[in-house]
Amino acid sequence: MKVLRDRETGTSRGAGRRPLRKREAKKTTLKKFRRRIPLYLSLTAMGSVLAGLIFTGALSVQGASLTDAIKDRFAFSGYLQSTYRQSVHKENPLAAIQRVELETRFNQGSWIRGFASGYVDTDLSVTGRWHSRETVVTPEVGEAYLTIDTHYADLIVGMQQIRWGEADALSTFDLINPIDYRNPIATGRSTQRLSVGAADLRVSLKGLGLLDLICVPFPRFSRLAEYGSPWEDKGLRELRHYVGEGLVGRKYDNGPFEPEFAGRLKFFQSGYDLAFMFFKGYEHKPLYTADIDYQNMSATIHETYKTFEAFGLSSAVSILKSTLRTEFTLRHNYPFQSDDIDIERRNDYEAIIGWDRMFLTNLNVNLQTFFSSYDGKKVRGKDRERYGATWSVSDKYLDDALTAGVRGEYFANNDDACVEVFGEYEYDDHLRFTAGYMLFSGGKSNDLGQYDKNDHFYFGVKYSF
Repeated sequence: MKVLRDRETGTSRGAGRRPLRKREAKKTTLKKFRRRIPLYLSLTAMGSVLAGLIFTGALSVQGASLTDAIKDRFAFSGYLQSTYRQSVHKENPLAAIQRVELETRFNQGSWIRGFASGYVDTDLSVTGRWHSRETVVTPEVGEAYLTIDTHYADLIVGMQQIRWGEADALSTFDLINPIDYRNPIATGRSTQRLSVGAADLRVSLKGLGLLDLICVPFPRFSRLAEYGSPWEDKGLRELRHYVGEGLVGRKYDNGPFEPEFAGRLKFFQSGYDLAFMFFKGYEHKPLYTADIDYQNMSATIHETYKTFEAFGLSSAVSILKSTLRTEFTLRHNYPFQSDDIDIERRNDYEAIIGWDRMFLTNLNVNLQTFFSSYDGKKVRGKDRERYGATWSVSDKYLDDALTAGVRGEYFANNDDACVEVFGEYEYDDHLRFTAGYMLFSGGKSNDLGQYDKNDHFYFGVKYSF
């Protein structure tokens, strides 16, 4: 969760004291907002359920007037979700997000299919953050692609989220899609991905495996937390401060950018999977260099993106009632961001070993260890070795309606950690409730430790239709 892409500069928080009246007005606004939080939650939850019922009824009425042919080819679904996150250290909520997501599926005979999804987020907590550059309403395209099926191959074209790799939580294979760092606490890799426009050719190897060839003609880059967000990276916040104060200038790399290519050869047989991966594309987080004019005592920061190549090997083997998963990836000539505001290239080696098993009826245990290291001279500000573990333990209760457990990750090289206690109750096929607590720890300059003031409770309700 280091510095990411941003085109907005924020005003310095240290630009001077605000007049007393403004400070008092701010306190009054925050108090009013806190008092209204329960009202916001009640209204949004009730509104989500009511809107879902209305939308479902409308679809039923509309469906009655459609021809059988159209009803057979199109399917519509979606959900409405309300999520509230409250830090134990801060007065203002971390999030009060209301989401509406719609999906449609298209089926034209047996050889062509389509899928499209999109959502709109409304974060009510943004109005309570002073000087925030966050948007209250955010629309986003999920996926939108067309699949052409043949006997020997499938061609998928459009906006896609492509998940490679056998490991959970962290993966060395997951290189194609950029990450949405506005939500760094999302559970599962799929919820953090941004879709990319790609052509994906999947060739069947007659029962032995699959050859997957991907081209991304116009690369997309990671999205960072906005100025004023509680998830704004420390390095990014400092850069925005300097730019906002006029201490440094800032330039952006606007391309043109080269296409990205990736390929995977995967073999699957009874009891094991084996895959080889290749990737040539960009590090999707921005990198920075500095030009210093000593004569005029000025500096300009350049935001840019650099390419690299990656080669990987993964496996998944069933052993008795458990599964052993491994990943190994070489990132050749990988661009590291140095604390000297420079880019240094190194060969980076990453490995993951994971194990998961279902005990008794529903007790699921998932453990992963990870290790990475780069060669050559040490990059200033980057640990040469990074290693640690991720874990997840969960069980089901109340006739499998309630799932509860604990999960987290720990970086042993710098004592960075995040732990989450969670619960999810599925009332029926449409209504689901979530609740939990997240704890961060580590040094203030670490990826996770910088959010130690963001320890929080969260509650959510989701209505699917």
